[in-house]
Amino acid sequence: MRNILAVVVSYNGGIDIHDTVNAILNVVDLVYIVDNASNQYNKNILECLNKYEKVEVEFLSKNVGIGAALNLAVKKARENNFDWILTMDQDSVFKVGFLKSFESCKNAYQDVCVMTPNINNSSKQSSCYKVDYAITSGNLIKVNVFKNVGLYNELLFIDGVDFDFSFRLANSGYEIFNVPEAYLDHCLGDVEPKYFKRFHTYHSPLRRYYIFRNHFYLIRNFWRTHPFILIKMSISRVIYIFTITIFGRLRLKSYNYILKGVVDSFKNKKGAFSDK
Repeated sequence: MRNILAVVVSYNGGIDIHDTVNAILNVVDLVYIVDNASNQYNKNILECLNKYEKVEVEFLSKNVGIGAALNLAVKKARENNFDWILTMDQDSVFKVGFLKSFESCKNAYQDVCVMTPNINNSSKQSSCYKVDYAITSGNLIKVNVFKNVGLYNELLFIDGVDFDFSFRLANSGYEIFNVPEAYLDHCLGDVEPKYFKRFHTYHSPLRRYYIFRNHFYLIRNFWRTHPFILIKMSISRVIYIFTITIFGRLRLKSYNYILKGVVDSFKNKKGAFSDK
């Protein structure tokens, strides 16, 4: 399995992006970094990576969001006849041998077009299996899939882009396979240990705006085809509010942004946050 373009979407990610790139550099054909208008310190880090032979950095003049950044990579993959695209977050690092694991799954299921890794060793399966959705980081997708499914949803900006794409994949007849032996270390935001060995994930109030605004978008657009997943997601959102109440930082500001997100969802607002 060759002819792979890997895309890393970056935004003020710091020096750790070197680990992300180095883990995939020798097994893909091009690492395409799309930078969403990071500050100068982080641009300097990316300039160093841009000197690598198989790395190309696209410096954007403004933050266009995750969907638009990924779509730039899809366009580049099409224009340069790549067969596969590997989507990466800047805070994700693959373990050695991940591509061979993807190849084994592809050999076992000849028609597979979308594969997702074992994130933070969360899967206990021994062989690849079908899943209902996949988060963005670590996905290996056949480029011709986008012709039938469409591009990533740019209007969501951030949060929910992965669920939107997963649901459209399913609605177009594609299956997503999780590959347990393709290990990916992925940071899910700042976490704080809590009772019962569970974790409360900390997001900024603005990020919580997108989480709730886009959740209601997903309900409106995919309720008929994916009700059970959306019910589980809705329950998790209620629990999320509860954990903010008990454990969270910036509680009042978070509640304010969550309320703005819900209201803006019913106003059908999309794109980047605006207080106007």
